Amino acid sequence: ITYHTNKGSQSLNFNTGVQLPVELEDDIEYVDIVMDNVAVPGYQDTTYWCKVFEIPESLQNESRHAVKFAPIVQEGNEAAVHHLLVYTCNDWMLQNESHIGAQGECDHDFENMPVEECRGGNLLYAWAIGGEELYMPEGVGFPIGGDNGPKYIMMEMHYDNPEEKSDIVDSSGFRMYVTQQLRDTEAGVMSIGSWTSPLGHYIPPGLSYAHNQAFMYGECTKDVFPETGINVFANVLHQHTIGTASTLRRIRDGKEIEPVDSNWAYDFNYQNSIIFDPPRVILPGDTLILDCYYDSSERDFFTYGGESTREEMCFDFLYYYPAVDLQGASSAKYDLSLGAWMTDAQEEGYLTGDLSAAFTTEDFTGLEYDDTKDG
Repeated sequence: ITYHTNKGSQSLNFNTGVQLPVELEDDIEYVDIVMDNVAVPGYQDTTYWCKVFEIPESLQNESRHAVKFAPIVQEGNEAAVHHLLVYTCNDWMLQNESHIGAQGECDHDFENMPVEECRGGNLLYAWAIGGEELYMPEGVGFPIGGDNGPKYIMMEMHYDNPEEKSDIVDSSGFRMYVTQQLRDTEAGVMSIGSWTSPLGHYIPPGLSYAHNQAFMYGECTKDVFPETGINVFANVLHQHTIGTASTLRRIRDGKEIEPVDSNWAYDFNYQNSIIFDPPRVILPGDTLILDCYYDSSERDFFTYGGESTREEMCFDFLYYYPAVDLQGASSAKYDLSLGAWMTDAQEEGYLTGDLSAAFTTEDFTGLEYDDTKDG
C-alpha cells in the first residue's frame, strides 16, 4: 500500500461564523460573471484588473433578487486570485456602448472609462482568498434588474503575483444565483476602512505591535440608519501580509458593547465571510471603530497603505439589511498630524531624512526609521 499525503496547514472556523446552507426558491437561475483569459502582467507583483459587465438581458426585464454568491477561482490560479470587489454601475456612468465589456488595469487602461464612477457606486459582493459561498438570510436579497436593480456591474480583481510570473492567464469571477420571487427585505454592503495611502497607513519597520484605526462616527449613522437599526449578517475583515488581528468595535451611548467581529489570529490566506446568527444590530448614533494590528518586525522598510500585498489595508466589509443610502466610511490622518508625529520621532532620534521634501513630493521612501534605538 502506497501512502499519499499532502502536508500543510489551513485555518478553519470551528465554532464561529460558519454558514449553513439556506433553502433557495424553486425558480433559481444563475449567471457566471468571470474574467476572459486575462494575461496577468509579469512585470509587477500586483495588478488590479477591472471589467464592466452587462447583466444578461433575460434578467433585466423583471425585478429579481440575488440570494447567493459563490466564488469561481480558475484551477491553478488559487494563489494569484487574491480578492474581488463587485460594484453596481448606474446607467449614467456608462457614456457609450464601448464601455460595456471593456477591461484593463483599473488605474491605467481605464483613464477614459467609468472605473472611478463605478467604484463610487454600491458594493454588491466582496470576496477574498479562502472565502466560500455566501447565502443571503431568509427573506433578504439584493435587487437585480427591473426598475430598482442594476443593469451594469464592474468587477475589480486583485491579482497577487510576487514572483512576477508571465504565464498566468485567468478567467476567475463569481456565480450569482437569482430568483423572481422577490424577498421582503433588500440587502446592502458597506465598508469601513483606512485610506490606501501613507496617510492611511504609515508603519515603520521592526515593530511587533503596530496599530491603526478607522472610524464610522455616530454623527454618520444617526441620520441614515432606521430607528430599529441595521442588521449585520456577515462581514469580511481584510488586511494584507503583516496583518495579525482586527476587531470592529461598537460604541453606544458612550459605552462600548460587544464588538461586531474580532479576529485575533488573522490569516492572510483565509479570509472567509463570518456569519452572524442572530445578526449584529447597529443602531442610529452608534459609533464603529475598526482596530487593525500589524507585525513589521521582519521588515527593514516602511509599509504604507496601498493595493499591493507588500503594502497594507485595514477594511471591514459588512453585509446587512435593510439597505440604506450609505456606502461606508473611510479614514486617514491629517497631513499635520502625521507631520507632527514624524517631527517628534525625528527629534527623539528614531527617524532620519528630509521631512519637508517627503511631504512636498508625497514620497516618503527617503526617510529611515531606527527600530534598534530601544534595543
